[in-house]
Amino acid sequence: MRPSTARFAAKANHYGAGDPQLHETLPPMVWALIDADPWLRTPGRTIVEPACGPGAIVRELQRFGHRVIASDKFNYAKRWKGLRNGARTRWGLDFLSLRRRDVMTFVGVDDFAILTNPPYGTGRAGDPSLAADFVVHALSLAPRVYMLLPSKFMHGGSKCAHRDRLVDGPELTGVFPFRERATLHRDNFERRKQSGFFDYAWFRWERVPQPLVFRRLTMEGGGRACIFQA
Repeated sequence: MRPSTARFAAKANHYGAGDPQLHETLPPMVWALIDADPWLRTPGRTIVEPACGPGAIVRELQRFGHRVIASDKFNYAKRWKGLRNGARTRWGLDFLSLRRRDVMTFVGVDDFAILTNPPYGTGRAGDPSLAADFVVHALSLAPRVYMLLPSKFMHGGSKCAHRDRLVDGPELTGVFPFRERATLHRDNFERRKQSGFFDYAWFRWERVPQPLVFRRLTMEGGGRACIFQA
């Protein structure tokens, strides 16, 4: 049964030392993506969530019936609640340092996805977007990647070489923007600290090029896809 909520949030954290600046993804954002994506609509998929926080995304993927392997650079074990035992977790794991053979040891199957709301901040190789680093590295590890990002990720400039390549290249196979702007709540839902409204979209990359799909999503009714396809 899918949850519903009147306010919508997204998670973002700085991947450096200290306070992770956590903003958690609300359930309708996850359910809207599941509705929109044929691969995710099949229960039992294996999914890696490498910036899981207290498990907001993991919880909904499990509820749908997916097998989830979760990790985070920060330790949220004390807040890891309401999750099934099937979610394997690894704390203190720097996703950007993982090699493919490490991930394959965790996953155990060839057909899997990496799905997360990645951290933001200053990235590597002169790219100001740490999220772009996450996407590039994820594509080196998995055959398909789903990332929840601000819609402005589409607008990379001359200082964002990673972003330009990711947006203009053939591996981008899906863009799923939300009709609603999202309210970000700092740290956890109980505190309800509003920090602004932003436009968000799910982006999908696949190693095997496919026709690009554009589909608007809504978070009303717990998250369901609006059928607008390019």
